[in-house]
Amino acid sequence: MLEDLKRNSQSELQKVKQEYDKRIEKLEADLKEARKGFEHEREVLEKKRTDMQADYEKQIREMKEKYESEIASINKKSQDDLNNLNTQHREHLKTVTDQLKAEKEQATK
Repeated sequence: MLEDLKRNSQSELQKVKQEYDKRIEKLEADLKEARKGFEHEREVLEKKRTDMQADYEKQIREMKEKYESEIASINKKSQDDLNNLNTQHREHLKTVTDQLKAEKEQATK
């Protein structure tokens, strides 16, 4: 009887061990499959991050170009305005100088 109990307990122990081994194998397989999914999701997120970074860099580059273009346009307009004022000033000085010369000549006659 003791032998039977011993055999039965050994048999039960083997069954339990086999069940646990099967469950461990299944869990390991599930874990391996889950890792594949996580790896794929990580790759998708990395691509999304890379794309967003490239988009932000493009936007920054475009904003810099627009800013530099606007500054160049403002500088050109300011320079044109300054040149125009200088020309007007020269013409005004010439007119005033010519008038003073004419008045001086009139006064000396």
